[in-house]
Amino acid sequence: RAQRVSAARILIETTPLPMADVAFAAGFASIRQFNDTVREVLGRTPSELRQRRTGRSVGDAGVLTLRLPYRRPMALDAALSFLGERAVPGVETWDGASYARTLRLPRGHGWVVLRPGDGHVAASLCLSDLRDLSAAVERCRRLLDLDADPEAVGGALGTTLPIVPGLRVPGSVDGFETAVRAVIGQQVSVAGARAVAARL
Repeated sequence: RAQRVSAARILIETTPLPMADVAFAAGFASIRQFNDTVREVLGRTPSELRQRRTGRSVGDAGVLTLRLPYRRPMALDAALSFLGERAVPGVETWDGASYARTLRLPRGHGWVVLRPGDGHVAASLCLSDLRDLSAAVERCRRLLDLDADPEAVGGALGTTLPIVPGLRVPGSVDGFETAVRAVIGQQVSVAGARAVAARL
């Protein structure tokens, strides 16, 4: 329920989507359930949340642009560079400033472009089914380890290892893909692994 409300709030506050579309994209079974749950959990109606909207993010092509916050510090450029250096042609791209990749989601497919922001990652998402929004956001957060608590990590490892402030372990959007890439990466160079993964 909290996940549905969180997804609904993102859509209400950052997109001009009609409330009915927001309700079903967030996973609610009915508009009444959507209205009641948002009011109960957030203490405001969906219309009141919409009035606080911070900016439009659905473009003509159906691209949703969201802010994915994280706890500072974060070495975001290092994480994106790491992913970019290992980008598989046809699946991922890296232009030195933004990382993009395809997504296989429960109800369809999509793609995402991730760019550094001030205290957040700007994520531009294009989804074949808006009901996959929560899954797509969760995978992007997991990919960049955005839910990590850097102070707790630094406190646990700071006395035994030299820590780069905000350095995080890159995650994954697809467990099977990561497993295949790990096996390939043990056998060949990074460039060779990218070529083999692209063929697969």
